[in-house]
Amino acid sequence: MWVHPRRIGSGVGTLLFAHLINRLRIMGVTRLRIASDPNAEGFYIRMGAHRVGDVASKPAGRALPLLILRVPAGRRPNASPGPHRAA
Repeated sequence: MWVHPRRIGSGVGTLLFAHLINRLRIMGVTRLRIASDPNAEGFYIRMGAHRVGDVASKPAGRALPLLILRVPAGRRPNASPGPHRAA
């Protein structure tokens, strides 16, 4: 996921991330591993991820922060629907 530098701070990254989390819930994913750009680590931490280490990158000798996000539980599409209000 990349956001153009001129759009950082505009909320677009948060919207993209929320969309990702919703899609992961639908797929039944419970954990997301993120090899983050070092400059984006703070964003992912604000989104609820936790740093668990580093992962090797290129060029040789470079490492990226490795984060884990536990995907919050949510109702899946095939789950029993709750009560609906009449429109």
